[in-house]
Amino acid sequence: MAKLKLGPIADDKPVKVVVELPAALHRDLTAYADYLNSPHVFCLTRRR
Repeated sequence: MAKLKLGPIADDKPVKVVVELPAALHRDLTAYADYLNSPHVFCLTRRR
């Protein structure tokens, strides 16, 4: 088996990545994002 050779990154250009998620995981991530963006969570994190 060939060894993986890693070197310095030639440039810092942004890249686009496409990921396919199961519907259940997408729903969970969307619900989590809604929770994190709720005013209640915002107030709790801002007090610290």
